[in-house]
Amino acid sequence: SISGVLLKAGVDDTVRLLPGEYSGVANTGLIFSDRPISFEGSGNLSVIIPDAERRFATVLGGAVMRLTSLTFRGGGKAGGGALRVTNSELWASDCTFEDAPAAGDGDDSFGHIFAMDSVLTLDRIVVSDSEARYG
Repeated sequence: SISGVLLKAGVDDTVRLLPGEYSGVANTGLIFSDRPISFEGSGNLSVIIPDAERRFATVLGGAVMRLTSLTFRGGGKAGGGALRVTNSELWASDCTFEDAPAAGDGDDSFGHIFAMDSVLTLDRIVVSDSEARYG
């Protein structure tokens, strides 16, 4: 599981995900606030599946997250289906975000990524079959 690997990861380590699907409590609902971390998939064959209750990750407090070659599928959590980034940095390249009906009404209806007071660097990103009022 992703959370199991993170227990052994050091500062600024890269977590390499094998091809496959990553969902459920051990692979979602992660919180990063104290260190930089990178996730690298296998040519978009590594699929992270957040659900309506748990986004993949919340990044806050000055943390830095780097994502490369990952697919995020689903994720209807209000306030950012796959990622919520606050006062932090997110770097994503060669990633796909797909099939996410955003939950929430009014000001809380965001798509895959919600970012506030943060730096986002997105390169070669594909978004498909998704909807949201914002984002």
